[in-house]
Amino acid sequence: MNRRGVRRILAVFAALLAAAPVHAADWYWRPAAGGPYGTGDGRSWANAWHLAAKIDWQRMAPGDRLFVCGLHDGGPADSAIEIGRSGAAGRPLRISGDCPRDPGAILGGAGLWRAEDWRGPDANGYYAREHRGRSGHLLAAGRMVPRRDGAMSAATPCPAFAQVGDVAYYKPCGPLGDVRADGRSPLIKIERRDHVYVEKLRLANAIRLIEVTDSRGFRLEGADLQYAASAAVLAVGTSPAGRIAGSHIRDAGYGVYFVNPGPGGSGSHDDWIVEDNHIHDIYGTDDAHCIGWQAGSRNVIRRNDLHDCDGSAITFYDPGRGAQLHGNVVEGNTIRDVRSRGRGGVNQRGIEVNGHNCPRNPANSVGNVIRNNTITGVDGDGIYLKTTRSLETGAYSWAVEGNTVREVRNGLLWLDGIWYGEPTDARPDPCDRANRDAARSTPGFLFAGNTVGKVREHFAAVKALGVIYQSEDFSGVVMRDNVYEGRGSFVWQERRARCRGKLEASINRCVMRDLADFQTSTGREQGSRQIAAP
Repeated sequence: MNRRGVRRILAVFAALLAAAPVHAADWYWRPAAGGPYGTGDGRSWANAWHLAAKIDWQRMAPGDRLFVCGLHDGGPADSAIEIGRSGAAGRPLRISGDCPRDPGAILGGAGLWRAEDWRGPDANGYYAREHRGRSGHLLAAGRMVPRRDGAMSAATPCPAFAQVGDVAYYKPCGPLGDVRADGRSPLIKIERRDHVYVEKLRLANAIRLIEVTDSRGFRLEGADLQYAASAAVLAVGTSPAGRIAGSHIRDAGYGVYFVNPGPGGSGSHDDWIVEDNHIHDIYGTDDAHCIGWQAGSRNVIRRNDLHDCDGSAITFYDPGRGAQLHGNVVEGNTIRDVRSRGRGGVNQRGIEVNGHNCPRNPANSVGNVIRNNTITGVDGDGIYLKTTRSLETGAYSWAVEGNTVREVRNGLLWLDGIWYGEPTDARPDPCDRANRDAARSTPGFLFAGNTVGKVREHFAAVKALGVIYQSEDFSGVVMRDNVYEGRGSFVWQERRARCRGKLEASINRCVMRDLADFQTSTGREQGSRQIAAP
């Protein structure tokens, strides 16, 4: 065989090697209590790393998996990790609690969030608190075992964590502290590390449980997150193309929170999927919400079960200058029991768009969709829109289609993008006047195929407000084919010069009209009808 033939064979062999999948290695991290383990090289459960500082990230490669084994609660050295390398597209770096020997959990130190809410210790060393969650397992001595009668006894080794019915129990190895004072946050920090997956891992008790900063392709799947004084999951800066799926998130100030602290608020979180999660009991801050987004485009929020969110279930904030909300889809979510329980939430809303602050450039919010959601049991507004239309394209800012909204104060409350009331000497105009005036003249949204019913009495002057449009202009607004259940389920508040100030204060001084009058006066709501309450 000549040299040319040999070179061809070698080239083909090299190409086959390059195309072959690289074997992914497994690594192990076990609790500090009981360590060090064997050789401590992290290559097996018997030789696992026992401290966060011992994890040798540089030995890992894209496609590798780090097993978190057992219950970590031994302080910062045992309960907080900063991811030290990236994965790659198709070969993520995986952080997994699905350890073959001991399913993994990380608790933020010896204390639990809001230590004053816990009673104890009892004679067996356990603290307890009322809790709405359910669990069939007990974490004991760094291992998760099936719960059984008598498991929470003096003989149960510490640390141990269990949920029995509506009561959560915790047996620390040391004094119970308050994580807010301890300052340990977050439990998993991912900063400028791409393609990192966190899966089947339990995290609890920190200011923030997971923080993702300027990182692409993060995923959280099948996780259990609980007890966060701030956000259970916080995405910061510009972190695109992530996914949060099949996870249980509860007992936090915020559930999932996407913020944009870039220059001038220009950060963005694009191309995320948040689906099939159970998020509930979100409270403790003035603006608590299950899912909150400050800026981002082409994101999908679907099939989530959201309840007991003291502020709102889903909030899209008015994007800051330079940031955008384009092409987002909120669909198929179940939202229920958004109540005021005196735990911190201010505005109880099912889905909130652009808040009640000043509008930005209307072109920043275009082509978003809210469809096929079920919203029940909201103390405030089922859907709240303060929406604008693109001046350049004429596209809808938000299309609201096929939703069912019942047992709320207002089914839909729409404000046309202006501030509550006009500026006075005592209160100067807080908005950029050019943006405010542009937004006022181009409201632009679609409200079609929705069902609104079983609305509650709100204002003394009108019983059972269902849909309120508060506007000076209907250009670009399309409303059609909606069903309103029961008397008073549709009310139009025509905004005129005498209707100034906050809506609640001005209701008696504004023109109120029913569905038939609205159809005649505006030519809108064609195909819509009002029926008897079921």
